[in-house]
Amino acid sequence: MSNCSSLKGPESNAIFLSLALAVSLFCPSLVSANDQQSTYEIELDIQWTQDRMPYEYPLQAHMSGLIGLTHNTRFSLFQDGDTASSGLELVAENGRSGILRAQFEELERRDRIGAIIDGKGLKNVPGTISARFETTRSHPLLSVVTMLAPSPDWFTGVSAVNLLKDDQWIDSIQQTLWVWDAGTDSGPTFTSKNADTQPRQSVRLLATPHFFNNNGLIGIGTIKIKRIDS
Repeated sequence: MSNCSSLKGPESNAIFLSLALAVSLFCPSLVSANDQQSTYEIELDIQWTQDRMPYEYPLQAHMSGLIGLTHNTRFSLFQDGDTASSGLELVAENGRSGILRAQFEELERRDRIGAIIDGKGLKNVPGTISARFETTRSHPLLSVVTMLAPSPDWFTGVSAVNLLKDDQWIDSIQQTLWVWDAGTDSGPTFTSKNADTQPRQSVRLLATPHFFNNNGLIGIGTIKIKRIDS
């Protein structure tokens, strides 16, 4: 009797279907692991330059370290109109991710998130930030953030990008990176002194002249998300 292999010779449809069912039940090694999990690489192409965004362009412009996660629909890292968490506030104001990471670890215990994602920052811009991560069908949404520095509380990133489409892992996707205001500091420009906003305002797209012109909002770059185990 063969073991986990195709039958040879003529068989009826009923026998063939029965065999297929048996293979799926008793030979799980023949079922692609990629169906349940997948590996992705992300690259943030940061195009924050004085030529593109000249208004009050700061000296020593840079980006903080990247932090993010994969998660389900029971979590949101940021969203237009929401109030920033204390963890997001610290990332947006000074690039510190310790509190946000602690929040992630608590959510991980409650099975709301999957992988925690880290990427090195940029000491100078423009440049690229990259990271690699694994995700599963139970946590198919991707969110990442990085601070614009110096700035009062401005950051960029993406929130809840679904890596599943029509129940299949997407191969690649690219999105514009916009600049967001965390609503936690009222400073009007890059080098403003700390001015804590009380009560906190909602997270919103930044529409000041720093990243806005006659054509509308200016994207600070793009994020490319690519599946690497397809």
